Amino acid sequence: MNGASEIPAKIQSLKHTEVRQIFSEPTLIEIEGKNTDEWVFLSTLLHGNEPASFEVLKLLQKHLETHPIKRSLMIFVGNVEAAEKNKRYLPHQSDYNRVWSKGASPEHQLIAEVKKRAQSKKLFASLDIHNNTGSNPFYACINKKSMDHLKLASLFGNQIVFFENPKTVQSMAFSEFCPATTIECGRAENPDGPPKAFEFLMALLQLDKIPENVANANELQVYETQGRILAQPEKVHFQPELEHWNFRSLPEGFPFAESTSPEAMQIIDADENRITSDFIRHDGNSFYLTQAMVPAMLTANTEIIKQDCLGYLMRPLKWQSFR
Repeated sequence: MNGASEIPAKIQSLKHTEVRQIFSEPTLIEIEGKNTDEWVFLSTLLHGNEPASFEVLKLLQKHLETHPIKRSLMIFVGNVEAAEKNKRYLPHQSDYNRVWSKGASPEHQLIAEVKKRAQSKKLFASLDIHNNTGSNPFYACINKKSMDHLKLASLFGNQIVFFENPKTVQSMAFSEFCPATTIECGRAENPDGPPKAFEFLMALLQLDKIPENVANANELQVYETQGRILAQPEKVHFQPELEHWNFRSLPEGFPFAESTSPEAMQIIDADENRITSDFIRHDGNSFYLTQAMVPAMLTANTEIIKQDCLGYLMRPLKWQSFR
């Protein structure tokens, strides 16, 4: 892993697929602000086909040319090799956002170094920036039912998802020692995602402390993930409007997908246990919801389905019980 103290100005002329012209390997950038006692951690390009975080780095580099930052910033530039190929990750790699717990792969060892360096600082907050496939609103994710986490995430928008699966993601790891959030900035081609993410990052860098109140509390919608949907896309027929079901309440009995194989779709919980029958049933050639659910991150992209999952099932969550 390389180290750096700035974002090169050359970034302004580059696409995310050209990132290795300035960062040839995964790189940890440390930019000191006026307050060197407290840091924000920013992870970028954990998935090489999600350019929003790279565009945020461009906006940040331009900002830093004329504006000092109040709080210091540590930036991890992740899977630059996959970014060069515009792939989530490459066949010889582990997913860079599934290696933030213990493991023996080269990616696990790299991330262990990143975590060790980050934990040597006093962290105010951690931010991980992503794009996703499918028709999703901009939303933030948290991994603890904590008011500090919720208050920070609410600064990004009024849609927040609490999840505990997968347990190996960056925000889950960093939530153990600071308020941490992942923000989802829509599809890769959405031009509104990077400016919104940059605005959120600037708020984290300039805040004196965690806000006393939840932002837009009356409009806040919080969901809790109930299960992760695994599927064999070669055996399942999905409706054309699949991706437009995201963040919409689907009723009990809703025909979710078609397949002749009862094993072609499974639901797993945070501990990787199969909980399929709690949420879907196979009858004839179709899968039906056994209860009303709200899906998120549903995608028809077969590569993503095979590498990760079809999406998630959620329920509304009363955030007022958070501590």
